[in-house]
Formats: sequence, C-alpha cells, structure tokens
Amino acid sequence: FVIDHFEYTKACDDMSNGKITVVAQGGTGTNIDYEYKLGDGDWKSGVVIDNVKAGTYTVIVRDSNDCPSKSKKAVVGKNLRPEPNLCEDATICEDTEYPLSSDPKNCSSFEWEGTVSDPESKTPTYTPSAAAISAGSVTLKLTAKDTTNCPDSTESVTLTIVKKTKPTMVTGSVRVCGLDTTL
Repeated sequence: FVIDHFEYTKACDDMSNGKITVVAQGGTGTNIDYEYKLGDGDWKSGVVIDNVKAGTYTVIVRDSNDCPSKSKKAVVGKNLRPEPNLCEDATICEDTEYPLSSDPKNCSSFEWEGTVSDPESKTPTYTPSAAAISAGSVTLKLTAKDTTNCPDSTESVTLTIVKKTKPTMVTGSVRVCGLDTTL
C-alpha cells in the first residue's frame, strides 16, 4: 500500500485555504475508505486534506484494514495576494485633469470604481464632475482580481476638490509676505 502522488491547490499567502488530494494504491478498499494523517495529527476520513497553509507536510494514509502507507512529503505552494498599489490621497483643483497611478501586482485583472478616463489603464486620469465639485471630494477604488484562490483586494484614493474662487480687489494697506504694502 503506497501513496502514489498528490494533487494540490496552492494556499493564498498566509491563509489556510490550500488543499492536498492523496492518490494511493494497493490498499484494501477504495480511496473513499482511506484515512489520512498530517504529521502527528489525528486520523481523518477521506483523502482530501482541506484548509492547509503553504508548507511541507508529512502525510500517511491507511486503508480499511488500518494498514498504513509509508509516509510521504507533500508540499503546498503559495499564491501571493493581489495588490492594487494605488496612489496616495491628493488635493486637486476643480478644473484639473488629475493623473492617477497604480501598479497592480499578483493579479490577473483589475477594475476601477468611479469615472476615470480609461478603466483598462493602470494610469488613467480623473476629471472632476459637477457632483464631485459640489461634494468637495471623490473616492475612487481599484480592485486587483485574481483567478487563484486568493481574495480580491481593493484600495481607495480620495481626491479633495478645491473650487476656484473669484479674486476680489483689495485696496488700502495690507501685509503681504511680511511686508507692508499699499494697493
């Protein structure tokens, strides 16, 4: 009775969401009847070991007659979490096209939430809408998506929008930059 091989699902970073499927042969019964044990752990039914972190494990399987296999090392790989890596919050003028920057990593795709010039771009621009100008700010979000078993990751950037003010004429004596000035 031997462990032939393992089939794996990688774990995400430090999460316990990896999986090991044990393929054994030569024992009494079928794979459904087998039990497994990770290291010094308890015997558990089946041959699918769920909820494991990335790492190296010693696996033993036993058949329906309680006959154990020789131990074998199983290595569960690691997928890295997606990272949006979005720019910092900023203050912009109401009539400014603001260049956004991002550098999504470890992802298969990304998605902007909010109106940007090119939602497919890592570096789109944002032009304040009338509603955003009236509100005084806007929050844009970038979600990095992954096709592995890592969860999506979202970051946001808040742009504070400064309204233009009409200049007013001042006459008389005023202090400008520490100097007395007459206008």
